[in-house]
Amino acid sequence: MDESPKPKSSWWQTIPGVLTAVAAAATAIAGLIGGLHSAGLLGGENVKPMSAPTEQLCSARTGYPIGRWRVIDKSNASANSSTFVIFTRPAGGTWVPYAGQGSFESFPTPSPGAEVVLRLRVDSGNYLSTNNLVVSSDGCRMDGTYNDSEGHKGEASYFYDGK
Repeated sequence: MDESPKPKSSWWQTIPGVLTAVAAAATAIAGLIGGLHSAGLLGGENVKPMSAPTEQLCSARTGYPIGRWRVIDKSNASANSSTFVIFTRPAGGTWVPYAGQGSFESFPTPSPGAEVVLRLRVDSGNYLSTNNLVVSSDGCRMDGTYNDSEGHKGEASYFYDGK
């Protein structure tokens, strides 16, 4: 009796091996086609390019710059500083000073990248604060310096709340 081992057959010669190879090749080809299609390299004119999500510019909001602007006095943390102004029209509005009521004018109207001057006055009195500001490229912030009739000087930032 011949007891020599039978020669092993290659996995290519078995049905499960062939089926596994065909399934792997089909999956790889489908993945390649899907990737090329998503990247816009396959599929022609029906493919829309992917775009990054866009952030809404403050300056694109209806009524800009009308609304509330928070004020942060970077030079003086005293309670005597105003914490907000409200644009009631494009080139001016109201503010609440530490005593009384106030109004302000903007020269020119704030717009992205513009240099603006805000002149804040107290309605009953001689107080005047001049703020030289630069509006950010998105219109959401104004940064600069201030100088008032009481000798206060410093840096301030205005942040658009839009409310």
